[in-house]
Amino acid sequence: MKIAIVFVIAFAGSLCTGQVTIQNPQHLPVPEPQVQALHNIVCRVVAEDLHVSKSGLPSSVVLVLGQDREVTVADQANGIFTIYLKQWDEATFAMSDLQLAVQGIVLRDRWQRMAEDIIRRFRQVAPVPLERLK
Repeated sequence: MKIAIVFVIAFAGSLCTGQVTIQNPQHLPVPEPQVQALHNIVCRVVAEDLHVSKSGLPSSVVLVLGQDREVTVADQANGIFTIYLKQWDEATFAMSDLQLAVQGIVLRDRWQRMAEDIIRRFRQVAPVPLERLK
């Protein structure tokens, strides 16, 4: 059984270029090899399902443990993708990591186009200030 787990972790490590940085100031229990393996599997599934290169996924994720609130933050502008958890939870991490991977792809591919479209549409419906009419 141990050999199979080592194989799965080693195989999964080759699937995604990004890594998970773990910040754990309270020294809560967290199985780092499993965190990395789970992240790599998420990357592979998203890349295969959405037909994108794994290199197009967020390059790294930060996992912060010991937080009061469990949230996921994607700072696309700075390339920082962070998952805040109270404690290590495999399912919560997987779902949060999946959310970041998909969000990263959508933002990267469509961010500029969507922003330009929003501004264009706003200008079409926004009231014109009286000063501009003179």
